[in-house]
Amino acid sequence: MIRRIQSRKGPGWSDFYRKGIRLFQARIVSAGSSRISATSRRGRCPRTITLRPETLQNLIYDVTASLIRMGFTHVVFMNNHDPNQLILNHVLQCIRKDFGLVMPSLWPTNMAHSFGQELFADAKRVLIHRNEPSTSLMLALCPEKVRMDLAAESPRDYGKLGEIPYGSSQRLVFRGIKVPLFARVSDVSQTGGYGKPKAASAEIGREILARMAEYTSAFIEEFLKTDNALGK
Repeated sequence: MIRRIQSRKGPGWSDFYRKGIRLFQARIVSAGSSRISATSRRGRCPRTITLRPETLQNLIYDVTASLIRMGFTHVVFMNNHDPNQLILNHVLQCIRKDFGLVMPSLWPTNMAHSFGQELFADAKRVLIHRNEPSTSLMLALCPEKVRMDLAAESPRDYGKLGEIPYGSSQRLVFRGIKVPLFARVSDVSQTGGYGKPKAASAEIGREILARMAEYTSAFIEEFLKTDNALGK
């Protein structure tokens, strides 16, 4: 949660991919980040605190409301777990209703995917769940944790539910139109990933991180200039 910030050059992230590196210098007020998430498979994610959706919703709301009462007016959320976005969207609607403030949410994976389009010759083939650009980011942040000898190319096809193709574990695609459906990753992939992880490199990861940091800094600086009190 940020009120005033100054950016710096170079890559950086706050508690990002378990081995965070600093995203910004100077005046920054942050509520920090931790591995707290809502999941349909509670207790099966190692070293992760899992909450019921309504608990996470109330937690986010109460923390944000407290910050607003302290005088914070511009809050930027950083969410990287797609299913949590539905919960966050509801919280942001409640914040607007109760305080008249609108607040944005940045999605790191979406940023990394967008920047990766320019860095991979075969972007459509490699920019898929859990392979790219995630592998490059991990190689840049904590290469000692990456087992590239276990990396294997996986099919891009997510399979079908009957005769209806999956677009991902979160949606079907019927006649070209996406249809939300909340399956599990294990329903559509035996490995949990697709694409070409061996196309990854630490150099690409560092470049993606630098672009993500620059984009985030620029967005926050611009958002701080806005009048986000649009009314209840």
